Amino acid sequence: MFTVVGAFDSCQSSIVLLSLQTSEVSPDAKASTLILWPCDQIDEQDGQSAATACPRDVDKLQNLQSDEHVHGRVVARECKHRSHEEICTLVHSSLSQPTAASVLSIPSALGCLSAALNELCDGKVRACMCMLPTLAHGSVLDGSRQAGASLLASLLAVALMQLRVEYVWIRKIAVVDCSMVGDEGLAAHAEMFNDPDLLFLRSPPPSVAGSSSAGQKSHVAESGAAAGAAAPSGAKKSGLKAHFEDLALKVADFQPQILVCYLNDNPKAAGEVGKDYPTDGGVDMAWVGKWAKTVSAKYCKGRSIAVSGFANNISDFLQGMI
Repeated sequence: MFTVVGAFDSCQSSIVLLSLQTSEVSPDAKASTLILWPCDQIDEQDGQSAATACPRDVDKLQNLQSDEHVHGRVVARECKHRSHEEICTLVHSSLSQPTAASVLSIPSALGCLSAALNELCDGKVRACMCMLPTLAHGSVLDGSRQAGASLLASLLAVALMQLRVEYVWIRKIAVVDCSMVGDEGLAAHAEMFNDPDLLFLRSPPPSVAGSSSAGQKSHVAESGAAAGAAAPSGAKKSGLKAHFEDLALKVADFQPQILVCYLNDNPKAAGEVGKDYPTDGGVDMAWVGKWAKTVSAKYCKGRSIAVSGFANNISDFLQGMI
């Protein structure tokens, strides 16, 4: 634990905090991305772990390590870290839809998030990704998107609070809902991120998706066109592209140390985006990954973490990040 005494002026305090920061991991460094999933039970009745309940998902993540496209810069492993009982009780009490199954899943899910964030802040990796089956599988949360969003909001809020206690130089964190489900995702629990040092950015609602990006170009240029670099093909005037350009501007203004991305919680969501969002061909998680890579590199020194309940979303997001 570090204490900055009152005798230090603001300049000296800044020097102290800077000395505690870890060095930035090069985007080309080996094992620059870490993928984690919880090892403990995610099923209330059968006591299954992620590896037994979702073998295809786990195999897919492990196979990414040998994917030629990522050049050996990915490590995927099971996380055995569990959070303390007192903290888990706090998380469970904050859920809008608490379930008996969530009691079982919280220690390992929160432990997985905390472990990923610690690896990131220790400078061991440049980016982290967490697959949390507890957010997606009906056997745990009765197939309810609202219940899954409630659990994730609570997990993230507590994990980020712990992070800022453990790392004094982490003050600002941006949380972006990339799920494309409007107010059915994390936005339904935005009060969990009601903190001046947490910037919560919502997923675009259908009413926004049809709007034009006209009038935003000058502002995007001023911010370095962070989102423009990841523009989807054929979607130059799409409302979704305009929305993510706006998110990039807000991240630029906020200047966070970490970018947190919540991905689709529906394995078919990427193919269904075009129904509600006119993006001239749709926007998949790889496009969102490119957006996150550009924005995090520009404003967060590349530090980012992505969370999803499905391996496909993480895999697609990673393709964009790499």
